[in-house]
Amino acid sequence: METPIELTLVGFNNGMYQIKYPNLDLPIEINEELYRKFCKSRDYVIKHLKDKGKSINDGLKQMPLCGMQ
Repeated sequence: METPIELTLVGFNNGMYQIKYPNLDLPIEINEELYRKFCKSRDYVIKHLKDKGKSINDGLKQMPLCGMQ
C-alpha cells in the first residue's frame, strides 16, 4: 500500500473546510460531507494546523476534526 497523501486543515470559512494539498500554493475549499470522506479514507491523512501565536479561524475551533468526532 502506498503512503497516504498528507493534507493540512488550515481554516474554516462560510461552512467550508480549507484544505492545503502538497505542491499547491492555495488551499482548496470542501464541504463537510467531503471533509468527512477524506477523514475516513486510507488514501489521505489530514493534519491540523498548529496555532503558532496566531488565531486560527474561530469557526474551525467549533467544527469536528478528523479523529475527534
